Amino acid sequence: MKMARVILFTGQIDAMSKFYGEGLGLKQVTNEKGWQEFAAGGARIGLHSGPSSPGRKGPKIVFHAKDVAALRETLVRAAQVSARSGRGK
Repeated sequence: MKMARVILFTGQIDAMSKFYGEGLGLKQVTNEKGWQEFAAGGARIGLHSGPSSPGRKGPKIVFHAKDVAALRETLVRAAQVSARSGRGK
């Protein structure tokens, strides 16, 4: 069995799409109303417009990297840029 996709439900699909596309540099492969999908190596990340399940633990997305420290710096910078632009709310 091979993982194909992680789907995240969100009320902030535009901000999350910008983060995964511009912040992380993932290629967007689907752009439909209420549905955005990004290629992430051997799997895809789907963003579905709609409320998440409150009170439940959220999904965890794991990326493998040759240089974990460098990737962490990149992710922290991307999150800071997103927060400063008002998109991290």
